[in-house]
Amino acid sequence: MGDDVNGRRTANSVSGNAQFDGTTVLADRVELTINQARREGVFVVPNEVPLPPEDFVNREAEVGLFRRLVEQPGDRTGPLVTVLVGSGGVGKSELGHKCAHDLGGLFPDGSLHLSLAPLRRGGVLETGEALAELLRGLGLADGVIRGTAAGRLAQYRSWTFGRRVLLLIDDAQSEDDLRDLLPSSPHSAVLVASHHELHLSGAVTLPVGPLSEEHATRLLAGLVGAERSAAEPQALAELVRICAGLPVALRAAGARLRSRSHWTLSRLVEELTDEDRRLARLEGGRPVMERLWDAVYADLPESAARMYRLLADHPGPDSTVESAAALAGVDGSAAEDDLYELKRVSLLGEREGRFRLHDLIRLHARAQAQAQARVADGGSENETEVALRRIVRWYRRQAERADRAAKGDRLRIAEPLGAVDAPGPDLPFASERQALSWLERERAALFDVVRLAAGSGRHADAAATAEPIGVLFESHRHYVECIEAFTLGVAAAEQLGDRAAEAWLRCQLMRPLWELGRFAQAERQLTAAFAAVERVDRPRLLAAVWERSGKLHQARGELDAAQADFERSQEINEEIDHPRGVMLQLYHLAGVAILRGSAREAITLLDRAAVLAAGSADRRPDRRMTGRIAQAAGAAHLALGERQQAEDALRLALETAVGRASEMDEAQARDALAGIVADPKEAGEHRRRADRLYAAAGGLRIAVASVDDSAGAQE
Repeated sequence: MGDDVNGRRTANSVSGNAQFDGTTVLADRVELTINQARREGVFVVPNEVPLPPEDFVNREAEVGLFRRLVEQPGDRTGPLVTVLVGSGGVGKSELGHKCAHDLGGLFPDGSLHLSLAPLRRGGVLETGEALAELLRGLGLADGVIRGTAAGRLAQYRSWTFGRRVLLLIDDAQSEDDLRDLLPSSPHSAVLVASHHELHLSGAVTLPVGPLSEEHATRLLAGLVGAERSAAEPQALAELVRICAGLPVALRAAGARLRSRSHWTLSRLVEELTDEDRRLARLEGGRPVMERLWDAVYADLPESAARMYRLLADHPGPDSTVESAAALAGVDGSAAEDDLYELKRVSLLGEREGRFRLHDLIRLHARAQAQAQARVADGGSENETEVALRRIVRWYRRQAERADRAAKGDRLRIAEPLGAVDAPGPDLPFASERQALSWLERERAALFDVVRLAAGSGRHADAAATAEPIGVLFESHRHYVECIEAFTLGVAAAEQLGDRAAEAWLRCQLMRPLWELGRFAQAERQLTAAFAAVERVDRPRLLAAVWERSGKLHQARGELDAAQADFERSQEINEEIDHPRGVMLQLYHLAGVAILRGSAREAITLLDRAAVLAAGSADRRPDRRMTGRIAQAAGAAHLALGERQQAEDALRLALETAVGRASEMDEAQARDALAGIVADPKEAGEHRRRADRLYAAAGGLRIAVASVDDSAGAQE
């Protein structure tokens, strides 16, 4: 601990099994207490709840009741929890949106929105991922969010303590879904939309039933138009009766009439009461919606009808124009036309370029796909199977391309698919940031693709798609899903007899295991990786396995063993003339030296690594590692009291971070420079900019469950 030249106190506290990633010293718990008074309490006010539909009607009683509950002082020790219970299509989510919109002024710290359906795996909610979504909504960057569910829960409780936040949760199925997602402040409120009654202690249940005849008529008349409604009052009343007060059915009827301006209301009534046009009823008894959707579906152009059937089994919760084009085997323009046709007739929802089927409509679409399969030629592959093969290979190709855009010349085993092997629009990955953003947005689909490929015996696709998920793990973690994907990838590689893929995927699997403290499991993966790599002639892969061994030893605090493994990896990389691999081992060895208190030795190693990172005539510079090496060198020089050398290194780190648009690296470089530059004005500017960047990343305190391996293993 010490004072900088401007009188600012700085302190680093390190405990636990400390590790070094070349930028900061990392441990089981790391706290940076720089200018703490200014940064405590940094909070991004969220506003995530969508507006209610413009045609929203009624629900005044429910909104009024919720207002009274919020305004009652009470003596609650936890947040107000109100459960909106009703059947599918009754408008629970829209009511939640209406409450949040009308009562937003009562929650000055903002509103959060969380849908639980995309966060379930095998019917079980991934609470850690749900907490991560909430923390992102509060403004925390992924690098700040802790790796374990317990750590994220502690962060969430800290960030909601004393706040007045409204949280809307969709698709809750049980009390267990909610317990860890409630804000810690009694001044906050939670609205839960569920098909089920939830008996959570202290929660208020608010049943949401169908619209009354009056309000259903108002909604439908607004959709159809006053003139048409007034012309056929009896037909309007009959449509209201058929739709049973369900907003989703009323909107489907309104959309059908809007698209058929020449139709009378009576014609639609006749169509919907024609029993011969119905398929078997949906489970749960929703014949009205089924009749409406049957009628809408029957009148779709063939291309849109086919798209509708195929979307029922699209991986992940939603689709984009590009993924839908790949699924259907059409060009982007045709896919876009089909998607917007489905949206126009209210079979498909769209938000910010992503298209999603309502859960009930998805069931209907799947029924149509199954009916289509039954009438296909006997024994031939049906359209859904063909489409799923296309979408699996398209996602595999895009993930491989994103991997290369994000990580350049890292080790890869699978041969990349060409455009002919995976038809569909190629996405533009012009930068590392763009590639990583796509991987994160499409993570649910990518995990589904690995499951789908593994479950259908497409082992090559399963293993190859699991491989670039390692890049996603580096940037966003997702422990449970990534462990599952890597495990499926390992099994697929074993089925293929591909020992190289098996060894590399076991290396990928090791990292989340040791970060979660599962060292024995990670050790078993390492042993199996060595056994697999011994059966192939892949020196670079062997070097990677030795490096992973070193990282595992380092995570355990076994520095002698870690150093020996890094040195062995370095020797192999030198033998095969792989400069980047040598650079990474020098970087890792410098980390071991700093952990031992040997800053001078670390600087020597980092100087050698910097020469290699600078590139050569036949090898492009590694700007990412140049910045990390410079940041580490700055810390080492400062530890030796060499302030000018430290300043020079940190200025290089800052220049590199700004050039790469790496905001966290920039914040760290500015923070360090603010403590050593002589000019008070410059120091103040560095400090202000660092404050803003840290605030955007979620504040000051950073906790890391275990070693940050973001530099990558031969990656």
